Amino acid sequence: NVIQDNTSYSIPSEIDGVTVTELACYSYSNKSKLVTLTVPDTVVKLNYKAMYYNRAMTTVRGCKGVKVMAHYAISTSSTSYRTLSTIGEVDGEINLPSLERIYEGGVSYSTISGNVNIPKLTYAGDYAFEYNNFKGDVNLGGNITYMGVTVFYLASISGTLKLGSSAAPITSTSSWDTRAFSSMN
Repeated sequence: NVIQDNTSYSIPSEIDGVTVTELACYSYSNKSKLVTLTVPDTVVKLNYKAMYYNRAMTTVRGCKGVKVMAHYAISTSSTSYRTLSTIGEVDGEINLPSLERIYEGGVSYSTISGNVNIPKLTYAGDYAFEYNNFKGDVNLGGNITYMGVTVFYLASISGTLKLGSSAAPITSTSSWDTRAFSSMN
């Protein structure tokens, strides 16, 4: 309830002498007035719906240390509230320099005017980037070994989708689902 009426909040990196390394399920969800949330670099995992159904949220700062994003970790949950426009330090972009694994709906229902940069991505689960509107380039680097079903379900990319040069080839025997890019706008 501390942040229920605030429009901006910074999560502390330490609470009672304990380093904050994860955001629990629903920990910063359904905050109707929250516009900006700052995540400390100590956080390595965003759990299930950690930042879910925040209809006013436009900006998530920090996230430099996040390696895993669970199901719907950052999602406004509705195309009617596609307000999220920044994850990281550069306005209008998604910059997740440490992210390795993103699960279903990990980042969904956003409108990003700039680029998306996730250089260490190795795993993108089913629907990982569903319902997003990416107006710049989407750079998914790293050694991508798994791409699930319709990773970009009903998403649009106006720029170029760039996959890391060490990404596993898409073949009938690879761990990529051949439908990874179906249902894109």
